[in-house]
Amino acid sequence: MKLQRFFKNLFAIVVLGFSAHVFAQRPQDGHITNMKYGVMDGNLTRVPFWNQGRIGSPSTIMGYVLEYPIGSGHIQIEGIAPVVISKIVDAYGVEHACCETCWGYPDMSPDGSTGWCYYALAGYCNPSQLEAAMSDDPYTWPDLWPDKMDDSIDPGWPKAWNGYFGKGVMNADLETYFVIDDDPDEEFKYYPDVNDTTRHGLGTQIYIRGLQWRNIMTETHNFWLYDVDNEGTTTYDSVYFALYTDFHIGGDTQDVAGYNTRLDVAYCYDYDNVGLPGNYSPVPVCCIGYLESPTLGYDGIDSDEDGLIDEGRDSGPGVWLFGPTGYYFNGKLDEGRQKAQTGEFYSNWHWSGDEDGDWEGYEDKNNNGRWDLGEPLNDDLGADGIGP
Repeated sequence: MKLQRFFKNLFAIVVLGFSAHVFAQRPQDGHITNMKYGVMDGNLTRVPFWNQGRIGSPSTIMGYVLEYPIGSGHIQIEGIAPVVISKIVDAYGVEHACCETCWGYPDMSPDGSTGWCYYALAGYCNPSQLEAAMSDDPYTWPDLWPDKMDDSIDPGWPKAWNGYFGKGVMNADLETYFVIDDDPDEEFKYYPDVNDTTRHGLGTQIYIRGLQWRNIMTETHNFWLYDVDNEGTTTYDSVYFALYTDFHIGGDTQDVAGYNTRLDVAYCYDYDNVGLPGNYSPVPVCCIGYLESPTLGYDGIDSDEDGLIDEGRDSGPGVWLFGPTGYYFNGKLDEGRQKAQTGEFYSNWHWSGDEDGDWEGYEDKNNNGRWDLGEPLNDDLGADGIGP
């Protein structure tokens, strides 16, 4: 996927993925005593975070603000936090909208000792120091990674980085990894696991990764991956995932926010284009984009304005057919928009799992429109050669 610079002065938080899985096993619970801090400073941005899920922090707490450019002291965002919401029915038969997050000052237990929110799981960093696990500092790593204990060859991956791209693989210039859990939320008399009346919250854990690259195309981008697991026995008919963001673009609150469904981004910019301190200009635009996340493949809605409905992300290659590819023509989106206004849509030969028809299965060196013996076949490994 190519990331284009939509603005000359762009600071971006990119949600690399949001996925959901179901696990029956409950290894442990989150707790406030597991909290660690970290700083992502591997490119032109500096992003402090807590391993309970909150990105960004007031300088009075950690000594850093979420700034761009790095070292400038120019705060752009006060904080970001994941939000997971679903409907529950408590032990008294009363329905509630249960919201799990790690933002700010959460609801507290009656005795004031525990926040009803996400907290970090133990085991995903070195417990004898203050920092979250960072790929460039082996001292911050745990002796064994809890989610790699089933590796039959090297259980727990000792002395190896638990990388998104594999064991010991540091594709990104800087990466962090931690897990948060919503068990501390005891606001409702509700038990998401029928086999465990001590389990509270929605029964969810989120495996979180942050990644930064220094490459010129991504030097102002931050990638975050949220893998949400339902470890209880309750099946939820709908779950909402969001990022709560407190923008401070340019160091003040003169912000204008919105979203663009064609570019698939939410954005925020400073109204007067003058930042504080120092009255600097121009002030960057911040964009937040979801690259991969579950979609409703059955609602009949063209939610991303590409002329296609009921698109899925888990359909596989499908079958080879001739049919509509929405507004896309040869993999390019905007060429078909004017034609679609007249009720016409492009049709091409394509795999049904590739709805926009932009997959090129081979390199047509002689430009005859078909594959000939000796012409290279393409795969989905990418330039780094790492699959799938």
